[in-house]
Amino acid sequence: MKIRSLFSSKVFRLIVVVIFMFPLLANSEGKPNLVGPTRIYVDTDATGSDNGTDWTNAYVHLQDALDVTNTNGSTDYEIWVAEGVYYPDEENIGTDHTDNDQTESFTISYNNVKLYGGFAGTESSLDQQDWLSHPTVLSGDIDKNDTNVDGNFIAEDWNDISGNNAYHVLFLNGTLYEDITLYTVIDGFWITGGDSDPTNNYGGGLFCVSNSSTAQCDPSLRNLTFQGNTAEIGGGIMLYADFGGISSPEMTNLSFIGNWSAGDGGGIASWAANSASGESSPVLVNVKFHNNYAGDDGGGMSIFANQATSSPTLTNVEFWNNEAAGDGGGLSALVGNTGTVSPVLTNTSFSGNQAFRGGGLVTFKTFDATFGMQLVNSIIWGNTATDARPDVYNYGTSPIVSYSDIQGSGGSSSWDSTFGTDNGGNLDLNPQFVNATLGDLTLQAISPMIDAGNKSLLPIDVTDLDKDFNFSETLPDDLLLNHRVEFTEVDMGAFEYSPAYDNVGFYVPDQLKWYLKNNQTNGWTDFVAFKFGGPSGSLAVSGDWDNDGVDSVGFYVPSQGKWYLKNNQINGWNGFVAFNFGGPSGSIPVAGDWDNDGVDTVGFYVPSQGKWYLKNNQINGWNDYLAFNFAGPSGSQPVAGDWDNDGVDTIGFYVPSQGKWYLKNNQINGWNDFVAVNFAGASGSLAVAGDWDGDGVDTIGFYVPSQGKWYLKNNQINGWNDYVAFKFGGPSGSQPVAGDWQ
Repeated sequence: MKIRSLFSSKVFRLIVVVIFMFPLLANSEGKPNLVGPTRIYVDTDATGSDNGTDWTNAYVHLQDALDVTNTNGSTDYEIWVAEGVYYPDEENIGTDHTDNDQTESFTISYNNVKLYGGFAGTESSLDQQDWLSHPTVLSGDIDKNDTNVDGNFIAEDWNDISGNNAYHVLFLNGTLYEDITLYTVIDGFWITGGDSDPTNNYGGGLFCVSNSSTAQCDPSLRNLTFQGNTAEIGGGIMLYADFGGISSPEMTNLSFIGNWSAGDGGGIASWAANSASGESSPVLVNVKFHNNYAGDDGGGMSIFANQATSSPTLTNVEFWNNEAAGDGGGLSALVGNTGTVSPVLTNTSFSGNQAFRGGGLVTFKTFDATFGMQLVNSIIWGNTATDARPDVYNYGTSPIVSYSDIQGSGGSSSWDSTFGTDNGGNLDLNPQFVNATLGDLTLQAISPMIDAGNKSLLPIDVTDLDKDFNFSETLPDDLLLNHRVEFTEVDMGAFEYSPAYDNVGFYVPDQLKWYLKNNQTNGWTDFVAFKFGGPSGSLAVSGDWDNDGVDSVGFYVPSQGKWYLKNNQINGWNGFVAFNFGGPSGSIPVAGDWDNDGVDTVGFYVPSQGKWYLKNNQINGWNDYLAFNFAGPSGSQPVAGDWDNDGVDTIGFYVPSQGKWYLKNNQINGWNDFVAVNFAGASGSLAVAGDWDGDGVDTIGFYVPSQGKWYLKNNQINGWNDYVAFKFGGPSGSQPVAGDWQ
């Protein structure tokens, strides 16, 4: 890291602002707002007519689709892009692009272009988009020689870039023809390998340009990972607002990993200058900055305004292991020359970042500027600096700090004013992250951050994080999409402590549909519904089939002797595994993690044999299974769960005629090591099992169809005690399931 004068370097950059970075054409009249977008399909594996009309005849190259949008500005477009790797110098239609030309980029020049990735290439509905299961990569590696050891065509970090890469992977031009507004959407991509040079030196992953008083570049960015991009400023993204322009996109569910800048903003640079009406105030919700680097300030993100305004809002944002050779390893916020910087950071977490000064955060202003940062419900802990102030360094500023945990600050009880202005509720306590060294900044159960925030300070859900079309509710979720307020108060930091507990749901055979509820309260609230229907006679099961921490659904088809296990909660036959493992007639399916490998698998109880068959894989045939006798009386309903918190699921059954449960703690023959519990449901009750209170122990419950009601018991002792009851009734024939759907 280089050592230089803090004051002289900052002031030099604030006074000597680049007045003219490069010429762009002036704005023309915007197009009319037409109803109904024209859809274009892109699939690198398509073998049809290459005209974009459907998946079969999809364009093979994304540039061909974008050329249509950039030459027909009066039409609104929706582009669906199937999984694969796409390069900006490649086309099949026309001669608009040059192979291996570093100036090529995926360019959007007109508003109302919606670019969606994450498709398999068969979907008919946008809600079938699954960007994690179908990685769609926009790559600047035009000469195809970047290091790619794992074969996914995504640079692990900037060190993987080799040879001649595109200067910008994506280029959004809000000045050339018309404003780019929130109606322009980029959703569901990995963006990698952008490598800006000293001339085209801003925004290796995305350059969002607005450089006149009548221009704006404010797209909606969702479900994106910027990884392994470089630039002089803004390695991942450069938001450029000059001469009165506005560059203030909404960013939801983004990750910035391993990006590099020679100057400021390894992940993002938010830059506004040269006019009091200019502004760069992006909205960041659920964003991660990991392993980014800046040669000057803001390893993760830099905020800069000079004769302009930059007032970003950051909510549920994590800065981990970012580095700046200058100041602000996680975040830098600088303002000068009559500019205004007033960011609001709510429920952010900073840890493991390093810099010359202000390893976590640095703020700076000149005497004639305005600075007004607010830091709310946040954690800054475990950062380092080679010169001074490892967590927060303020120069000429005093951020207002409320309900936040800052290492070395003394907390509100003995506040050190060099950390800013104490606004109450602040702490100076070890947050007890799960594993900060490995980047897990979730909270342990013993964390003093739990319920230590102030939920009245949470922002409104302006980006519709939970996609319920309610933009006026209080922010509903945390960075992992767990409930933002789990108990009585909000937690500090980007993550809400959320004990893993199970909820309920049902499969409705007549509808071929599932309804999975995410709470234990009355009514049709907080649930997900999707279609995934089996043939007549299918029997529902649920489990975590892919070890992603989220349970999903499936069914056993007795007539086929076959299982269909789905790994997502969206409509249709996608993201599933199917295999043969058929039991004799009358077999009743169960599911659980029989071998403590983190993956649930299947099995069945055969009443006629009094025997269980539990399979430890998801492949065809009778292999890797165990069998043992543990027979219940006629009418017994089998269940499975981890009854003793040893990490291994075992089995049991409910006997309606006795009103009694028998839960076995091993997988060997006979009536040994079991617990018996009296907990009798009404006639027709259907048994379920799960961890209803997040204590790591599965317990029992019923669904009573005649009441449309659930009774979930939180212990394994006799009687009607310590239980929760609520209504959530399905139609006749509904099959109950349980799991941690989130």
